[in-house]
Amino acid sequence: MNDPLAVRGVMLDLGRRYWELDYLRAFIPRIAALGYNRLQLHLTEWNAFRLRLPDYEGLAAERSYTPEEINDLVRLAAGHGVEVVPEIDLPAHATAIIRYHPELRFTGPGAEHFNDGAYWHGSPTDGWTMDITGEANRDWIKGLLAAFTDALETPAVHLGGDEWPIEPGLSACAALNDHARSLDPAYTAGDALVAFMNELAGVVRSRGRRPEMWNWWERASGGDFRLWPDRDIRIVAWDTDEERLAWFLRHGYEVVASPSATHYVTPRTAPGNLAGKPYVAADPRRLYEDWRPAPGPLGYQLCVWADWAEQEPDAYFESYLRRPLEVLGARFCGPPAFPDADAFLTELDRVPGEVRLGAGRVTRVRFRPHAPEGGTEAGRWSAPVAEALDAVRGTRFQGARTADGPWEDLAVVTAQPYPVWNELPLSGEFAALRVVDAPEGLEVEWWGVRSPR
Repeated sequence: MNDPLAVRGVMLDLGRRYWELDYLRAFIPRIAALGYNRLQLHLTEWNAFRLRLPDYEGLAAERSYTPEEINDLVRLAAGHGVEVVPEIDLPAHATAIIRYHPELRFTGPGAEHFNDGAYWHGSPTDGWTMDITGEANRDWIKGLLAAFTDALETPAVHLGGDEWPIEPGLSACAALNDHARSLDPAYTAGDALVAFMNELAGVVRSRGRRPEMWNWWERASGGDFRLWPDRDIRIVAWDTDEERLAWFLRHGYEVVASPSATHYVTPRTAPGNLAGKPYVAADPRRLYEDWRPAPGPLGYQLCVWADWAEQEPDAYFESYLRRPLEVLGARFCGPPAFPDADAFLTELDRVPGEVRLGAGRVTRVRFRPHAPEGGTEAGRWSAPVAEALDAVRGTRFQGARTADGPWEDLAVVTAQPYPVWNELPLSGEFAALRVVDAPEGLEVEWWGVRSPR
């Protein structure tokens, strides 16, 4: 790759958890400086609807955003050359919407497959995929989408379209099968849901916006489908198979690739990325040194998901997001300019006027675990790498203001780090610096300004 990808994106999961506006406002110029030009905001989820729409009082979660707050972000982003794409996830991931409008809950034979999102959420839900079989329900949902679209000043709206039931549960719903046959005698249950996605795309299109959706229909149906999403719907593809990306392209779709095994950051249950937890980790070293974009997609997108970690603060996700965000920003814009990821991060971390310290006015500490060769497979660290990274948690970086002490903790590693250079901010002037409770082989660099003698 010699030219930058046309679309260089990042997505934040604002549906599962509320991200502070100050973080989002600072995030936009930051990603722009790293070369990104797209920010997808996943605004609805099973547990929360995050946009306060005037005619839907009580639908939005207590911690949510006004349209003007999102539009302020849209305008800020436009000034930095970043397109914001809001997402309303339909018809699945809809527990909060179904709770607000109970008529959307499936009933009858096979309904349990549509109401229980445990496979994706981790525990049972009282509604997951909307019942789109009745005209009144479809009209209500399209009205909600119209209000969502009209409230936001964006050129595109992402419709979701992922993680409805898969076969054989998909065809177990009698009501959906009947609805499919009412559309066309040859249609399957999956075709009925695709037809509905096309209806939703029509709502977005009628308002002069570009519709987008995740790939899913072809997986959920087991490949047995008759109806395709409209060809003007841009597909944001989570599939990790390059042949699958090529398949979408061959069938006439614009594609933004977001491979779930390499371009997802999903630390899940705090402190994340631990054995026995279904996390997904993006490997900065592999992404910088080995990853090559497939030919054909408009671009790629890094996705930050908050599954099972909804109560964690922004800083928790930041600790897992920062390095993948930095290395992909560089790789989105061209081939590696440095021999390896550590050399790139060392250059990126350089601050004019700062020097390595043994004592003095310290501003940050950099550290690199002694991890064996390897990386992630299907989004998980190999066992030896994971063990080496886990061993760093609990490491304490300490300073003493006089030669005689006492020592105080300046920073503690609470989240599993990456097997490249990591960095933590510090502040203060110290006569001595040290590291305690660190695993063998941990490399440490203290940076700041030397105290005058």
